[in-house]
Parts: sequence; C-alpha cells; structure tokens
Amino acid sequence: MYNEIKNNIVKNFLNKGYLYTCGCSKSAIIDKIIENSIFTTNYNYDTNVMTMKLGDDVDITFDFDWELTSYINKLNNKEVQHYKLIKIK
Repeated sequence: MYNEIKNNIVKNFLNKGYLYTCGCSKSAIIDKIIENSIFTTNYNYDTNVMTMKLGDDVDITFDFDWELTSYINKLNNKEVQHYKLIKIK
C-alpha cells in the first residue's frame, strides 16, 4: 500500500510539477516543493532524500537525482552552478 501511495505522489505531484526543473539554487527548487506539499516535508541536502510525514507515524522517502552543470556568466565572467532535477525515486 505504501508503495502505491509513494508512486502516486511521484507521478501526480513531483514528476508533474518538478521533474526537469532547473535553477541556480537547489534549495529554491526544494523550498517550492516543500511549500506546495500538503504533508510535513523535509529534505536532507547531504543525502538528497526528501521525507514526507503522512501522519500516524507513516513516513515516505524519495531519492532525488540532480544533474549539476556550470556556465560562465557573461556579465561578470564568474562561474555559475546550475541544477536540474533529473529523477525522483
């Protein structure tokens, strides 16, 4: 049952709204997911694991895979990190 709930959250919330999202700040992307989640949600930046607390001591975890690239900003000639969420499992 928990796998079905997890798959539904991935398919109908995370993949539809956030998969392939790009940005210069990983935390900005994560903050938006947490803001829009209906469950209490935490993210561990060291392990790239998000935990949603569904209630009644039921927690579901999601592993996030990120692609990290960088580019040189033409205005100030500085390197900028760029994150892309490529997989949620």
